[in-house]
Amino acid sequence: MESLLIKREKYTPYVSFDVNTRVFNIEGESYSDDSDTFYQPIIKWLKSYLATNKKSVTLNFKLKYFNTRSSRAFFEILELLEEHVIHKNTKVIVNWYTNAKDVDIIEDGENYKDSFDHLSFNILSQHLV
Repeated sequence: MESLLIKREKYTPYVSFDVNTRVFNIEGESYSDDSDTFYQPIIKWLKSYLATNKKSVTLNFKLKYFNTRSSRAFFEILELLEEHVIHKNTKVIVNWYTNAKDVDIIEDGENYKDSFDHLSFNILSQHLV
């Protein structure tokens, strides 16, 4: 299976899911009016990848802003990863990077963390560009 790479656009984030390192990144801003169309191929790719993979995965979210539609897609991605942990008895690390003063993104990360008991979920402060 090939890695997934999507360039950052004005309303969509940079996406890099590297099958060799098993490090997946979603970076930037995500506020497209049609987030479903953007994220469905990513979710489809992830389902296919997880169906054949039994190794650990790291997902890094480095988001400066995202809308509610994107939030739903992130939740679906995290659900898939949690199912992977439960059914394949493997480890998934989620790193939720945020600017230290961005209370909204921090709160969103805490809500995701509270929703997924089987993911190793870290909220980390980092200057995001």
